[in-house]
Parts: sequence; C-alpha cells; structure tokens
Amino acid sequence: MKIHTHAFSLASRSLMRVRPDVGLGDDVFITAPALTYQLLCARMPFPVALLVGLEALGSFHRIPGEGGRTCYDVAPVTTHEALEHGLADLSHAYAQSREAGLKAHAPIGLGVCQRALPWLKEGSASPMEAAIFALLCLPVREGGYGFPLPELNGEITLNSRQTHLTGTRSMRFDFFWRDAGLAVEYDSDAYHVAGVAPEKVLRDKRRVNAAKIAGIDVLTITRDTVMKRNSFDLFASELARRLGKRQRALSPRALTARGDLRDLVLYGQCREGRSF
Repeated sequence: MKIHTHAFSLASRSLMRVRPDVGLGDDVFITAPALTYQLLCARMPFPVALLVGLEALGSFHRIPGEGGRTCYDVAPVTTHEALEHGLADLSHAYAQSREAGLKAHAPIGLGVCQRALPWLKEGSASPMEAAIFALLCLPVREGGYGFPLPELNGEITLNSRQTHLTGTRSMRFDFFWRDAGLAVEYDSDAYHVAGVAPEKVLRDKRRVNAAKIAGIDVLTITRDTVMKRNSFDLFASELARRLGKRQRALSPRALTARGDLRDLVLYGQCREGRSF
C-alpha cells in the first residue's frame, strides 16, 4: 500500500465509494477518473498522457504486468465531459486552497491533462488506433500531421435501399471524417495468418463495397504501414489529398519532433533532450 498526500483540498467528486459487495469492506474509497488521470500523468510526457486519456475514453484496457495483454470491447472508464468537469474541479479546489492561504503546490500532472483535453476523443478501440490517432491529429509542432479530429468508431445508419444492397443497417469506421465522407480502417496483423486471411479479405471487400454504396470513401492502413515511417508519410499524403488538406514542407525541428513522437507512441521511448 502506498500513501499519497495532497497539499490542497480535494474536489467534492474526487473520490468514489466502493460498493460493499465488492468485498473490500465498508467505507472504502477509490480515486475518481479525473483524479486518477491526474495522478497517472504526473510523470508522463504529453503524448503518453494523451494515449492514457484515449484509453480511459475508449473500449480497450491494457493490463499492467501481464506481458502487454489488452482487453477489448470493455466499457469506457469515463466520458470526455466527466473528465473535463473533474479536471476543472481539481483546478478550482487548488485555487481555493491558495486563496485560503495554504502553501499548496500546483498538482503535478494537472497541466498535462488539461493540455491533452482538446485532443481527447471517445471511442478508440485499441492501443494501435490510439497511437494512429495521436500521429495523425496532433499539431505539426508536436510531431503530428495536424489533421482535423475524426470520429473514433463513428457510426452511420443506412437507408432502406442501402440496407437491402449491403445486408446491414449500420456501419462503424475506426476513423471517420463525416463531413468529408471519408473513413480510415485499421487492418491489424491478427488476421494476416494462413487459413484466416482469405475470409478476412472477403469481409473487407464486402465492407468496402457497402461503404461505397453508402457514399463513404474508405482508406485502409495496416500495422506494417504504421511502423514504417516512409510508408506512413505516403499514407498521410493520400489522406491529406482526399481531405483537401495542404501539406507544407517541414522544418528540421518539425522533422525531429515527428521522429520523437513516433518513438514515444509506438515504442514507448523518449529521446534524450526531448521534453514534449
């Protein structure tokens, strides 16, 4: 058990009572999502804090200490609205403590959490989807490509004619720019094994055809493309063309930032001298 101390009053919704039926005893409390996020991010660089936030708002959960095992199709820990309000409450509680004359230091991690908020989106379904989102959507100065934020696993409902032609009433896309009618689907390595690939290829073809009938243009990205920088650059160029986004030549500093971001979100490494 570790004991943590706070130099300022906690916000009223910073703790949650554990249900008695869980078996931990009476009057046991745990930290609410916003406070948990702040504590987790206390020593994290900004891009990693973003990934942690996407996980909290997503449908996957990485289990520490189990060889990188990930659970999928789980309920999100919180919502963007609740997280935003919770962080605001923590900031307000700190300000009140200062006004009351307490010598309280600013809560470590709160700044990076608030910095991540504009790029946090609900709906990410896997660690790789979260990493791709960070690479594509963070600003160029942060090492990203600066694309507008897509919906994560955004859904469309098909009309009766489209349903008749496709055999489905709705579709979800990993990354969906609704106004542009453009989607990106991540094709993981999980299906690229002997005996499974043909079925997956057939499903993909049907899905792409269904999306075309619904008026959605679909780009597919594989793990191999993500992990190879030149391939990912080419993919980003095609995505920019279809979104009508102009890409400018990068300065040496921006090129370095892009490499640093890739190292951090794909490999968990931060180059010496880079603070984010």
